[in-house]
Amino acid sequence: MTHVMERTGVLRLLATCDTHAHVRGFDYIRDRPNPGIGLSRIATLIEDARRDHAGPCLLLDAGDTLQGGLMGDMLAAQPDMRAHPAIEAMNALGYSSAAPGNHDFDFGLDFLKRATRGADFPFLCCNVLARRGAVPSEDELLFQPWHIVPISSGDRVLRLGLIGFAPPVASPPSRNGRPATVESRPMLEAAQYHVPCLKAAGADLIIAIAHTGIGGTTSLSDDDAAGVPLAGIDEIDALILGHMHLVFPGPDHPESLHVDPERGTIHGKPAVMAGQSGSHLAVMDLEIDGTNGWRIKGHRSRCVPITNGATTAPIAEDTRILDLTKDVHKETRAFARRPVATLGQRLTSHWSLITNDAYLTCLSEALQRGVRARAGALLNSGLPLISAVCPFRTGGRGGPLNFTDVPAGPIGMGHLADLYAFSNVPILLRLGAMDLRRWMEQATSVYSLLRPDRHGPLFRSDVPGFQFDAFHGLTYEINLAVPARGGRVRDLRHSGRLVEDSDEFIVATTFHRARSLIGRLGLRPRAAEPLEGIDMRDLLLEHLTAIDGQSVVARPKTVWRLIGPPGARAWFDGAPQMEQAPLLDGIRISHEGPTDAGFTRMRLNF
Repeated sequence: MTHVMERTGVLRLLATCDTHAHVRGFDYIRDRPNPGIGLSRIATLIEDARRDHAGPCLLLDAGDTLQGGLMGDMLAAQPDMRAHPAIEAMNALGYSSAAPGNHDFDFGLDFLKRATRGADFPFLCCNVLARRGAVPSEDELLFQPWHIVPISSGDRVLRLGLIGFAPPVASPPSRNGRPATVESRPMLEAAQYHVPCLKAAGADLIIAIAHTGIGGTTSLSDDDAAGVPLAGIDEIDALILGHMHLVFPGPDHPESLHVDPERGTIHGKPAVMAGQSGSHLAVMDLEIDGTNGWRIKGHRSRCVPITNGATTAPIAEDTRILDLTKDVHKETRAFARRPVATLGQRLTSHWSLITNDAYLTCLSEALQRGVRARAGALLNSGLPLISAVCPFRTGGRGGPLNFTDVPAGPIGMGHLADLYAFSNVPILLRLGAMDLRRWMEQATSVYSLLRPDRHGPLFRSDVPGFQFDAFHGLTYEINLAVPARGGRVRDLRHSGRLVEDSDEFIVATTFHRARSLIGRLGLRPRAAEPLEGIDMRDLLLEHLTAIDGQSVVARPKTVWRLIGPPGARAWFDGAPQMEQAPLLDGIRISHEGPTDAGFTRMRLNF
């Protein structure tokens, strides 16, 4: 298809990312509409943005489209799935191109191929591979690496190059035990080969569609946040990003040497990131100058939210998307209600980032129980076993409904998904104490640096809450008076004894977390042992049904505690119906009331 640029000379790019199978604005976990999510609401903004622009308009997606919501989970279990509703919706909306995200591979390569085969647009990715060669030119690709879109401008044609990237994926063992079938190459290494190829093929301007965050360095290894080094490649002119569930331009990202969150630039080049679950539509207007070659001489970027707070009416859902998904919507609601277990207590993530709670204790007990029942060589080594678990829903940019909250009593598949959002494969890692400390320091980066007698936010806006891990089997303090990765973790003990640098541990975690840590921090496990043929939800369900006829009750274990400089005050936004505040040593908690966005404002006094 050839697009036509009118005299305005402005090319409009619209972008989504991390919709995670939230095709409708509906919360299947709580069986009620959710005004803050849904491609069906984004669809309305897309049509508005097209109608308001006289020039060419391309719609792009930066990955994690097929997995994450209950609808995606249900469809992954259907071998006869004919068409994926997320792809059908994207076809209806006229997407031009997309890149896959790391979670799009969660259900296996066969599922991903079946789902994307129905797309009327190309999926692009140059660095996730069927087979990695000695050099990029010898790689066997899974997807088309790049694509050129012709745009007519008078008697000339602008050839717009689109190139896709995804975080390196090393396939976890599949549920049927088949070996890994996906390999990867670091984004920058792949870009250094494929971007010149795209230029040589005739691309005048190049847009990178990359499922990666922005980052703050030029590191070659951190493909979870490779936006800065990718933007540093001369031939890349603009970037469509994702993965971190944040918004750019905007206050989610701090200003740095190469990043301007107000203008929406990285290395001076336009970039956007459109939140999560259909929360925002990114709009990038590029002013194109074709008088002497082709160049971007100006731009304006913004992210448009589908809701502006609890008191604002939500964006209407597009009836085309509602009609397309009518049957699968009913099917997903029935799937969510299917009974699976009984809980002996309410489990919430309301306080998971503040103190030890029953929710993370339950996840830790399920993980440890599951790996002990499948003891392999690592567990037989005699080294102590610890587990690292995280809360997936802690409010933040996900909105006031983005908290885990499962009532006591019978629970269904929807509740199970609330307790554990992703079907991640468990893995055991043999780690030295120094590597373990680096991981623990990284996990504290969700917290702000606190100063005596100052008042500010407890959490950083640029780090999602799910980056936190609680390390059950150890005890330690998190000192918010020092920066993250600067010695925040102190008094680290195992069985009452201070941990020494020469100590070793077996850490139970998930494959996705391990992959991220190996890439981001350069962790080097001395051994790794994935649990084949099972995922974390399976282990959780086993744990909840382990005692026939009885409900498991998790009692919070003393693992970690926050400490801060005396006199420091910090606030955070909690759930609308917060559980009763816990009693904490050295911290006084006060309830300040509701916010305009629908949260409950809480304050901590150290």
